[in-house]
Amino acid sequence: MNKSLKTLLEYLMEEERPMVLYHGTLRDNVESILSGGLKAGGGWGGAAKPGVFLSPTPEDASYWAKMTLLRKLGMPKDNAYFDQLTDYDMEEIVILKIRIPSEEAGNVIERRMSFSLPNDLQYVGSIPPEWISVLT
Repeated sequence: MNKSLKTLLEYLMEEERPMVLYHGTLRDNVESILSGGLKAGGGWGGAAKPGVFLSPTPEDASYWAKMTLLRKLGMPKDNAYFDQLTDYDMEEIVILKIRIPSEEAGNVIERRMSFSLPNDLQYVGSIPPEWISVLT
């Protein structure tokens, strides 16, 4: 495990408090996420196990939402294209705040393959709607 990620996970789990992480998505998905939660993916895209990708900061979550937006707009999924996103495009991005109960913290693991972000995380399993709120 990446040393800085191990330190981050240790810090996040050291107290009996909810772990706060972030998930970037597009506005079209928010209503269904808030009503049905975040469903575990099938282990694709570098996932170690079926689960939900999470980030330790809103900025990192925004990176992944921008990648999703590029795909939606038919542009290459490459951060070199971020500067081509307009303010109008950026209004599609929503960052969700995920409060993982302390007893579930063991289900947060390092993402097996990260595309240049050292602190990518994954929650193994689905995330229920009561853990989710809209940050932006």
